[in-house]
Amino acid sequence: GESNNTDNTITLGGNWTNNGLFNAGTGNNSNNITNPASVVLNGTTAQEIKGTLSTFFYNLVLSTNTNPYTTLYSDSLVINNTLTLNNNQLSLGSGKLILNNNSNNTIQRTSGYIISENVFQSAVIQWNINTSKALFEFPFGYNGNYIPFFFQLTSGNAGYVSVATYHSNADNLPYPPTVLHTYDTSGVDNSENTVDRFWQIESTGNSISANITFTYADSETPATGEGEIIAQRWN
Repeated sequence: GESNNTDNTITLGGNWTNNGLFNAGTGNNSNNITNPASVVLNGTTAQEIKGTLSTFFYNLVLSTNTNPYTTLYSDSLVINNTLTLNNNQLSLGSGKLILNNNSNNTIQRTSGYIISENVFQSAVIQWNINTSKALFEFPFGYNGNYIPFFFQLTSGNAGYVSVATYHSNADNLPYPPTVLHTYDTSGVDNSENTVDRFWQIESTGNSISANITFTYADSETPATGEGEIIAQRWN
């Protein structure tokens, strides 16, 4: 696609492909850039972020056009300042979104959301929360539904918090590669009582405490209803 570069803003109507050591003036750790660029993907059709190397964006703004959709086809997409989703659906594919800014305003949106939905849980939002005790909203979405995950540190240093999620069938299949069943503590199949969605949550910190909130679509409600839902952890 054609691009325009004015006032330190790169505007691109086609796909973003990085097969070299190019970071678009984005101020990653290997550069000493005092006035980093903003990249605006404003295509009228679906766009892709791809290439053999990951790109470090400073500010990345996704399209405000009708039915916008952006797909990640590289190992990772790195944001050093802000990511503006607008109304865009950003699909991570099997890649990772890395947010180096530890502000809870790093991601800005209107109705847009981020699609994880990978059974191998490789489609991850990895956020540098560090010691911030602000409320962080991981803006996941699925099939038109907004299903954010919330994380709020209460003590310790969380470092980078990584979250992936995906929809499962009514019997909770397919399981993630590390999960063997959804039995309760007495060994009884708990599928009918379980939300049809898995989450994987990891932190590079140690000995931390946090409040976390899960959200799921109405279609993922357990067959037995929403009586007293609690988190079921696979260990």
